[in-house]
Amino acid sequence: MSGGTFYVHPNPFRLLRRRRREKWLTVCHTWTNPDSWKGWTSRKKLPYQSVVKRDWVPTGRIDFATQLESNGADADQPGEFKLLVEERRIVESIAGNENLEIQWRLATLKEAKAVVTQYHKYLSENSLIKSVFDEPVSLPAPKKMQGHSAN
Repeated sequence: MSGGTFYVHPNPFRLLRRRRREKWLTVCHTWTNPDSWKGWTSRKKLPYQSVVKRDWVPTGRIDFATQLESNGADADQPGEFKLLVEERRIVESIAGNENLEIQWRLATLKEAKAVVTQYHKYLSENSLIKSVFDEPVSLPAPKKMQGHSAN
């Protein structure tokens, strides 16, 4: 190296390879280490910032939900159902756009009673309720037995 001559290593890119390998190992460690995911996943869960212009209001639409255990062959069998109520609200985004949000939630007892009341009103107005008549019960006349005598 003296006298103005330079020593050239047979593989001048060895340092670059080592740096690339070290970076690659750092990346692999980051990908395989769940602790490094926490910052990334928490950013994904941040809600959009918006201003509520009109809070949740029921739309009047209802639906039912249940657990289906088969392909619908038990459609005539009694089951448990949950009454769902649709609601909507209007929010304003940070850009100033009004967005309509819709959600379905379980009905309250008051709402369920209102549905049942309206259903019974509909049935009675359309003569679909069968009333029970107090008809006198008539017993058949006793049959006379032949071949038996009282003597």
